[in-house]
Amino acid sequence: MRFDDNGMDPGPLQNQGCGSHTATAVPDPARDALYIYNGGSSGNCEGIDIFTGFPATEVLFDGETVAGVRTGDRGIDKHGQKKSTFEPGVDIRAKVTIFMDGVRGNLTKSLVRQLGLDENRSPQVYAIGIKELWEVPAGRTEPGRVVHTMGYPLKMEEFGGGFMYSLHDNLVSLGLVTGLDYRDPMFDPHVSFQHLKRHPLIASMLQGATLVYEGAQTALWSRVTDAPALDAPGAG
Repeated sequence: MRFDDNGMDPGPLQNQGCGSHTATAVPDPARDALYIYNGGSSGNCEGIDIFTGFPATEVLFDGETVAGVRTGDRGIDKHGQKKSTFEPGVDIRAKVTIFMDGVRGNLTKSLVRQLGLDENRSPQVYAIGIKELWEVPAGRTEPGRVVHTMGYPLKMEEFGGGFMYSLHDNLVSLGLVTGLDYRDPMFDPHVSFQHLKRHPLIASMLQGATLVYEGAQTALWSRVTDAPALDAPGAG
């Protein structure tokens, strides 16, 4: 499927009667089309194999080229013994393997170590981001408002800051990002986030609001030039 002169996709990706799904076309000069797929299990209808419940445990190599991953065994009890439901792991091979297991994922760490992808790079700096999505009373804020904070409630030896983004439909995204190199063993990023919400600026925004969503994720705060190489033979 090709893009017209305006860079627009002239037609939808056909689902061939295999259930509903969407595919967003993104212009890419190097390809006729690059699709971002959103279709759950119906991806099998487009020749996509989707494996759920199978954690990848090992990177497969052909020499120094990544050849795929090996999934973990299933049906193992807490003592490491095989149960009646035991299923051995399988090797999944591919021309290119994309690693998306997070900034400190086990497979990525193994790949970086074995191929030396962090050679001549500075040590990585990590942080944790805690975020909540709130629905506030109508008229309290305007979409597009951005607030970034520094300092409170963190100490001088801790780095990080808070954020508050006003979205559409009376939604506010609120969070705190803190570095994971803190030395105080009693420091708790979640507790610090609760202190941030008690600040008059934040507390006035949340009064009478309803919590919609909450979550946390580790983030990489190093310089881009310090990150390990983002590609290797057979991997990205």
